[in-house]
Amino acid sequence: MTKKEVIRINESQLREIVKESVKKVLDEGAVALNYEYDNCPVGRNTINEMARLNKKDGSQSPFPSNKYKIWVQGDNSPHKPPHMHVYFPQDGWQIKVFIENGELWDVVSYGNRGKKDRFVDVINMVKEWFAMPTTMPGRVGTNQQAAANEWDACNDD
Repeated sequence: MTKKEVIRINESQLREIVKESVKKVLDEGAVALNYEYDNCPVGRNTINEMARLNKKDGSQSPFPSNKYKIWVQGDNSPHKPPHMHVYFPQDGWQIKVFIENGELWDVVSYGNRGKKDRFVDVINMVKEWFAMPTTMPGRVGTNQQAAANEWDACNDD
């Protein structure tokens, strides 16, 4: 039996350890969601790792994974249509886009963009990206088909 070392840390040190651990996970591609605003039954301030649709996308993609995060989130709400999230951390904006046609459904945050912005440039990029073959491991078809499949998997009826 190996001897285990006991260390003592105060609350401030514990907060710093947790903060650094969460930052590391986010840097590796997880998406942090604040369910306080998403009305998710899981609970407040939960961190949930979702399947990133563009995790393997490189510089040839309109949404390279080192700049953008695209994911589908499970909801199980009959009131929400199939959609995906597109997030650009550098500018702080996040939108929801219909999977069916790539059109804007909702703006989660505008970040550095104006409040009247309709994200036309991003919507055009989404439509281009939808037609491209998916880079998700184990998936075939287009990015739009992969998004639809992820929605179905996350939102069972």
